[in-house]
Amino acid sequence: TIPNLPSGNYDIVAGSIQPDTAGNGQTYVKTVISGVTIPDNAAETFVKDIGVLKLSKGASISGTVTEKSSGKKLANILVRALSAAAGAGQAVVEARTDANGKYTLAGLDSNAKFYTVTASPRPTLGSPELAALLVKYAEVRKENVNIIANKEVDLELAKANGRIQGKVTTADGGSLGLPKLTSEQDNLGDVDMQIALVFLQDQSRINPKEPLCDIKYLTVTDGSYSISGLAPGKYTLRVLSRNYIMYLKKNLVISANSAYIQDVSLVKGGAVAGSITGADGTSPSIDDANTVLAISSDYTKMVLGEITWDEDTKLVSAYRIDGLEPGVSYSIILLP
Repeated sequence: TIPNLPSGNYDIVAGSIQPDTAGNGQTYVKTVISGVTIPDNAAETFVKDIGVLKLSKGASISGTVTEKSSGKKLANILVRALSAAAGAGQAVVEARTDANGKYTLAGLDSNAKFYTVTASPRPTLGSPELAALLVKYAEVRKENVNIIANKEVDLELAKANGRIQGKVTTADGGSLGLPKLTSEQDNLGDVDMQIALVFLQDQSRINPKEPLCDIKYLTVTDGSYSISGLAPGKYTLRVLSRNYIMYLKKNLVISANSAYIQDVSLVKGGAVAGSITGADGTSPSIDDANTVLAISSDYTKMVLGEITWDEDTKLVSAYRIDGLEPGVSYSIILLP
């Protein structure tokens, strides 16, 4: 029984704690039950019965995390595992390395079989100060780890001591602004703030869940940005602001213990707009048509659009995409 819950929607996570790094202690696969609702003005005697939770014994993998340049074993490094088929009923499994760089991830689902294992995961949309404080080593990710065939997964981390910084302005002197996402989507920030979205991609790896970027940052209100905690290497920089063409520059070389300076000037783009209806001519709900975007045919350029919808009926009626680059062929994609 979980008492004293205020009204709202909850995800219920059931499982057991991590064993020690020697693997002592039985763990069970974490199970997530989403969308458990406690109604407004529920009586004190109200009880939400979510049924019987059946847990299965979990598998485990272990490994050692070392520094790439020296081979030193790294302590207190966060290691995370997520099923490659993660979705409803799946949960992230985490552990930290001990003094000898050793970790054990337990409670993995052997039926899922394939996992993504990440060491030193980077904070998302964090401040430059937070990244400089927390990010000492660059994130390393191994995709499609077979947890049945591979019980030992060692990871090497490179020092993250590079930085990129600069300032984003507009060629016509207009204001920066974030795309106006629907209230059903994750908030990137206050759309009324005069800021831009900065995407940075390490060219040595591609995140299949975020193919256009590894790192997301927001500029401050004067357009300046600074991204710390970067491993030396080649990067691709993208900058997005409402009504302007996405800025794209490849092969930026970030060096150790230095800052790469890249100022950005954005120019106005074209626009496309239209109505949204289902195959039967009716208006779809915001759950079925939540995001609209335009992607270039070579998949290097992306523009987020805006959805028009009724907050009372939750029905979608139209879309608009600004900031399209003349001469570029785009596909318009509508996503739930």
